[in-house]
Amino acid sequence: MTSAPKSLIKEAEDELLPEVQVVFYMEDDGSVPMCEWLDKQSDVGRDRCIDRLKRLRNQGHDLRRPIAAPLRDGIYELRAREKKVRL
Repeated sequence: MTSAPKSLIKEAEDELLPEVQVVFYMEDDGSVPMCEWLDKQSDVGRDRCIDRLKRLRNQGHDLRRPIAAPLRDGIYELRAREKKVRL
């Protein structure tokens, strides 16, 4: 296996990835199912989900498994667990 030339590595480090946009679906009545779902989770589960959202805000495209995973069409999921339940 050959390594990439230093000039290519430097170019890649200098490129900024696009800003991450977190979008929550809103119903016509103004309710946000994600927020309603989050309110129904245990304190630990809610805290873990909020932690993941903060990591997304701060690390964006640098997040990888096990915290984030690709779904399709450029859409990723944030992953969190509480005990044996995937949130």
